[in-house]
Amino acid sequence: MLKKSVIAILVVANIGSLQAQHAKVTNAYNYLQAYLKDPKTEVASLTSAQQQIDEAILHMKTNDQPKTWKYRGDIYLTLFQPNFEVVKSNPTDRTAFEKASNFVKISCESYQKCYDLAPTGEYAQDAKKRVEGTSNSLYNLGIQAINSKNYDDAINQFDMAANYKSKIGIVDTNSMNNAGVAAQYGSKYEIAGDRFLKMADAGINPSKYYGLAIDFYKKAGLDEKAFQVLKQARAKNPKDANLLRAELNYHLAKNDSQEIEKLLGDMAAANPNDPTTMVLKADIANKKGNVDQAIEEYQKAIDLDPNCAIAYFNIGAMYQNKAATIYQESDKMKDMKKSAAASKQGNGFLEKASTFFEKYITFPEPDAKNMNSLNTADAQSKQDAMLQLKKIYVRLDKMDKAAEIQKKLKK
Repeated sequence: MLKKSVIAILVVANIGSLQAQHAKVTNAYNYLQAYLKDPKTEVASLTSAQQQIDEAILHMKTNDQPKTWKYRGDIYLTLFQPNFEVVKSNPTDRTAFEKASNFVKISCESYQKCYDLAPTGEYAQDAKKRVEGTSNSLYNLGIQAINSKNYDDAINQFDMAANYKSKIGIVDTNSMNNAGVAAQYGSKYEIAGDRFLKMADAGINPSKYYGLAIDFYKKAGLDEKAFQVLKQARAKNPKDANLLRAELNYHLAKNDSQEIEKLLGDMAAANPNDPTTMVLKADIANKKGNVDQAIEEYQKAIDLDPNCAIAYFNIGAMYQNKAATIYQESDKMKDMKKSAAASKQGNGFLEKASTFFEKYITFPEPDAKNMNSLNTADAQSKQDAMLQLKKIYVRLDKMDKAAEIQKKLKK
């Protein structure tokens, strides 16, 4: 009889414990609602809500219930909001930033746990949306950190935002990219390379992000790592012009003429009418100082593709450089006739340069679909071309055209 009585007492005690834990969940919810109805006078209720829910998640009877985690996410998100407002008004407030970061992280983890416990349950869809929402809050904290030049904090916030979104099937390219940008601003070049490499490996604009990863590994002094990434990228994207150019530049820096010739030979054999091959051959000729050969190869690229923007820019630049060299020689000539003849020749090169620059500034700027196309002209290069055109027009006494270019430069 004694044993039976003890067992009965233990069962009753367990039931009482279970009810107590469920009461904590309910109490946490009620305290939160009280605070939300009157935040100014019910601050203590929010503290009580936090205390009750933290105790509930530690108990085995309630920590496997989606509702427990849903309420915890709601409470910590509410704790996050006032601290984030402080961060926005005073980005240097370290205490507010750390609290905001911790609260929203706990909130996001809680919603994720709620979703994981019952992906098709009552709270699933709401929890999934809230994981996305709290991830966005982590992203916003990252922006605040970048603006405050707290780059380590920014990297951490962006990394967390991208990580949590990935768990619900969202690829957060903005957070991934900004983590790399924050690392760049903080001169943490290896970290920047790692973040951009992760994007490229995920198939996000591989040409752009492999190129960035390679560049930042080089800046970090990790030349061998940069080259290994380059080889990996080239294997995955054998026809990518930017990556091929990067590999050629690597071998050019080492004066590895055999490898250079092999790369170009492979390209030409694979597609003899590819303007990219001509552009690369022109690049190499120019680096070697063979300007006339470079101009010839760029012209071949234009003949194959009349919209090969980069060829127009580079031919324009080379003709302008030719003119500058001749003008320097002309200024040193004592024979006035020879000097005048040289200046006339220089003017002829400027006329040619202007033709190519004028064409270049008509090409569209790159967008998400043609980020690395040979047929686009980026904004900075267009600006450079217009500045050169203005100088050319002034030199050739074409002041009306110089005025037109000046108007475009002001826009």
